[in-house]
Amino acid sequence: MDRLMEFLERRLLPVAGRIAEQRHLQAIREGIGLVMPLLIAGSAFLIVACFPVPGYAEAMASWFGPQWQEKLLHPVTATYGVMSILVAFGVACRLAEKYQLDALPPGVVAVAAFLLITPIRVLPGPGGDPAGGPGPATAGAGAGATGAIPLHWTASGGLFAAILVAVLATEIYRLVDRPATRDDIPIRLPAGAPRRGAAPWGAPHPRLPAPAGASGVAS
Repeated sequence: MDRLMEFLERRLLPVAGRIAEQRHLQAIREGIGLVMPLLIAGSAFLIVACFPVPGYAEAMASWFGPQWQEKLLHPVTATYGVMSILVAFGVACRLAEKYQLDALPPGVVAVAAFLLITPIRVLPGPGGDPAGGPGPATAGAGAGATGAIPLHWTASGGLFAAILVAVLATEIYRLVDRPATRDDIPIRLPAGAPRRGAAPWGAPHPRLPAPAGASGVAS
């Protein structure tokens, strides 16, 4: 047993330490950690809404009405239902911080890239064709047709894709957002423009290829 522990400490622990210090894995861990408080809050509402005690649902319905469970599940949808979007933002922000970049632009870019690969479902209008037709997403679906994002994708169903897109979007943003590149296409606002309002216009082009590139590779 002592030899086994000695082998693990001498051979495996250094490798595990180097893996733990890898910036992408750290960003993924920290990005998911940002979402955990919201998930804990949502799970509290889920427990109250689905408490496994005989007669509990009937008692709650008699006190708060027949729609009590549906209302209690709204916070669950607002937390678990957007988990992947929040993780994409958090992972991209944390990875950008590892590269000493401004964290917010890569986070926004990652969310845009994730939404680009999100499957949009068409809800047909009266008398419309559920399959749709050529052209826009709602073409051929009848009057009043709308597009909808499936919650299973923005929840845990798209979590792996969100992590992958966040890493790719941040890496593409980092490669494009360089001084030489920023000076190629300058957009200058008047001198009286507020500094914080003018800053995003100094380098808008890193935000253009990053969402398309990341979503293209991920899809």
